[in-house]
Amino acid sequence: MRLIDEQSTACPFYGSRRMTEWLTRQGEEVNRKRVQRLMRVMGLEAIYPKPRLSAAGRGHKIYPYLLRGVKIERPDQVWSADITYVPMPSGFMYLAAVIDWCRKNRHLKADEQHKHLCQMVRGHYAYYGVTGNDWRLKWFANQVV
Repeated sequence: MRLIDEQSTACPFYGSRRMTEWLTRQGEEVNRKRVQRLMRVMGLEAIYPKPRLSAAGRGHKIYPYLLRGVKIERPDQVWSADITYVPMPSGFMYLAAVIDWCRKNRHLKADEQHKHLCQMVRGHYAYYGVTGNDWRLKWFANQVV
């Protein structure tokens, strides 16, 4: 059981068949049904893509795609943004990305793009204010403004 637990931690995608194969290579005499039973007793299950993972849940609202048929012809016409966190050895850090979809802005150097982005975000916050009550959003707004 110790070997199964260690290998399951190292390779969580191993099911009973691969685990049996690995144990046999380690010199253990086991059959698949025994490994299946031990994995079930230990509460171990292989991690693999389950069917229909991308299906929407009941009552999930489907939002329309607002840019269908829109020609993006000038800078500052369409923006998109995302925020995520990146695991680090001593915790994690946030990574934010803001993209202007217009191709005409891509010729600018990185520092010019940064200045332009900060100017646009300042204008947004001056006009709309900080919306939402998430502390990360307020921290980001204080850094930019």
